[in-house]
Amino acid sequence: MKIAFTSCMSSNSYQQQQVWDAIGAKNPDFLVLLGDSVYIDCPPQPDNKGNQHPSDNQYLDNDFAIHLHKLYQNQLAVPQFKKLITNQNLKTYAIWDDHDFLWNDADSGDSKNKLHMNQALISSNLLGCWREALLQHGNGFPKSTSGNDPLAYKVWKNYKTPVDLSLYDGFMPGYSHVQLQAGIHLHLTDGRSWRTHNEMLGSNQRNQIEKVFKQFPDDVHIVASGSTFGKHGSSGWHNCKVDESWMLSMASQFRVVMLSGDIHKNDAPAPIQPKQQPGFNFYEFTSSGAGVNFNPLNWSPIAPINGWLNFSQKFGMLEITDKVMNIELFDHGIAHIPASPSISLATW
Repeated sequence: MKIAFTSCMSSNSYQQQQVWDAIGAKNPDFLVLLGDSVYIDCPPQPDNKGNQHPSDNQYLDNDFAIHLHKLYQNQLAVPQFKKLITNQNLKTYAIWDDHDFLWNDADSGDSKNKLHMNQALISSNLLGCWREALLQHGNGFPKSTSGNDPLAYKVWKNYKTPVDLSLYDGFMPGYSHVQLQAGIHLHLTDGRSWRTHNEMLGSNQRNQIEKVFKQFPDDVHIVASGSTFGKHGSSGWHNCKVDESWMLSMASQFRVVMLSGDIHKNDAPAPIQPKQQPGFNFYEFTSSGAGVNFNPLNWSPIAPINGWLNFSQKFGMLEITDKVMNIELFDHGIAHIPASPSISLATW
């Protein structure tokens, strides 16, 4: 079984996304998109017709919906991406991160704010539309946000519903579990809706995940995360101490591998050996920068600064057999092999 994974693409800034052809050439069974599938706030929009920064208090909900809908629609129309996801032998799953949730580093403090809760509901609804379209190989995404489209109700299904915090919990995408095959489980996390200064997932989501771990104690559990675990930065698990400690506790009892994104590069940190039970290593593999180029002034492609802003053609491939798990990380077609490319399932 082959699982391709990557994150961070923007049809606004990078229309030709060759990474999808490279992924297709590897014939994966699954594709996992680890957030920032669109960038609501990047690059900055130039006009005052609903395209201003979404944290602007005057940003109209309808304009926000039209703007975000168009971003998803444009990504679905990228030729290389469309070709890949229409492959009937491929199943595609997605989570969100800050840029397709609200804006850079947004968390529950932003989404539960009465000025922005409707925008959070709209982005949640559109994420649901996006996920459905991916699983339907590109079909079924609403053609517009207007009432003329029978699918448009999906964009507005929770809109203007009187929302208290219990309803908010039900409206956010939350956690979902997929059994990819016997012995292999994919955990799709929501690292934004309940994120605070010291928590990433929230207690309810942690309990849901832990319940599946305990239901299948001998299986391999793949956790899809928009944020990195072992990488320092403003959005990492290391800043959310409650969840960091909980995940290490889980990794001391179960076989857990994390696929993460966000940082616009590939990374394979050294395996973490949880103190509680050193025999269980916790593995993380990061792939980020599928297709983004934040060259704000359209400098020449040969200008050195362009290379600093162009993050593209990166993806990872996790291959699992009945005996081993192999990992490769690709950048512009070149494979970068981690220090421990093969993990024995018999001894892990």
